[in-house]
Amino acid sequence: MRNDFSVYEHWRMDTNEPFYVGKGKGTRPLTVDRKHNKIHQHILNKLERTGSGILILIVASKLSDEDACSLERELIQKYGRKDLRTGSLCNLTDGGDGASGYKHSEDHKHKISSLLKGRSLGPEWREKISKSLIGRRPTTERKEKQRIGYQKYLDNLDVHPNKGKTAWNKGKKGVQVAWNKGKRYYTGHKHTEETKEKIRLSSIGRRHLDESKAKISTARLGKSLSVETRQKISEGLKCTISSLDKHWNKGRQAWNKDKKTGPMSLEARKKMSISRIGNIPWNKGKKGIYKHSEETKRKITGRPKRRTYIRLQEQAA
Repeated sequence: MRNDFSVYEHWRMDTNEPFYVGKGKGTRPLTVDRKHNKIHQHILNKLERTGSGILILIVASKLSDEDACSLERELIQKYGRKDLRTGSLCNLTDGGDGASGYKHSEDHKHKISSLLKGRSLGPEWREKISKSLIGRRPTTERKEKQRIGYQKYLDNLDVHPNKGKTAWNKGKKGVQVAWNKGKRYYTGHKHTEETKEKIRLSSIGRRHLDESKAKISTARLGKSLSVETRQKISEGLKCTISSLDKHWNKGRQAWNKDKKTGPMSLEARKKMSISRIGNIPWNKGKKGIYKHSEETKRKITGRPKRRTYIRLQEQAA
């Protein structure tokens, strides 16, 4: 017989006293449901309304069925039962009377399978279940407690509860089909105006952390869009603009309309020079970022000479 049973206690955080003692194996010690009895259900409902927590305490693990039943009886006798007015526990028995090790016969299994085949919940029941579950989410503290408790439970086991079990879909192909198989990026899907507004409001003020920015930057280093991808983006933008009834810039006045353009005055140059004092160039200490062709180098070299020639002519005039 495998020693994989555990004995556990449920404690109320508002009164700091135990209210249930049980035994089980697998994930049973960490499962809090409303199927024990009405007193247990009433306590859970009250704790949920008041916002008080539940502490699950694993008293012992790696026990045989007999040892677990014996320890369960001892703890129930120690804390006392509420129905007998001897303590705080909502257990309705003295313990040790579970159905551990019971197995249905093949005939019984076949009868249960036949009765359940073809059964499905009606739309009304589904709607009720859906409404009852809306907003019911475990708190972060509760999730962390369950995670720590389950990890302690696994650490105390010699063998993992799933070891040796065969996966239900082993050797089966095509059992599960992805909902988006054959679909590409929500083809034809359009968000409603309400959904768009929700997405917009949820995105306001969001900023990447410095660590996230560094990761994105590192991932993009050395990557460049292929010519084919650039062409696709260009065609996509052309189609988008051509499909608009009115271009978004149509009717807008250019920012530099009626403004004089040409060489800047000496006063403007002086202001720009003063404003840039102390600024470090973005490319300082970086070499080989841009490599100009020989023709471009000749053009760049010729510009200062031409400017000097024009300035000398203006001074002479």
